[in-house]
Amino acid sequence: MEKSTELVQFLQQLSDKLGTTTEYLWAVLIKQQYVHAYSTLFMSGVLAIVLLLNCILLPREIRKISNEKDYSFDLCSNQQFIWNIFFSLMFLLGLIIICLLLTGIKILCNPEYYALKEIL
Repeated sequence: MEKSTELVQFLQQLSDKLGTTTEYLWAVLIKQQYVHAYSTLFMSGVLAIVLLLNCILLPREIRKISNEKDYSFDLCSNQQFIWNIFFSLMFLLGLIIICLLLTGIKILCNPEYYALKEIL
């Protein structure tokens, strides 16, 4: 109970300083969590598009360059190293996308919790 009374007192002091009510301040905090969730989901969408474009366009360009210079894919260890780096980076980007999506969904499902977490 001690935390809840401290939280109420903090919100009351903050609302007095801002010249609003605690209910309005709480509503603003909740709305800010929705904004945070949507921006996180938007960022994960942008990164997903980047991932898809890289997985589609970059291998085509690498193959085109290697065919123009008459390199054999099996014989060129540098090209294999480039492919390994490419797929490792795409895997890491995929993990980042999953983390951002999960964070955005969690905030959308329970914005009150994250508003409290922001205050505390």
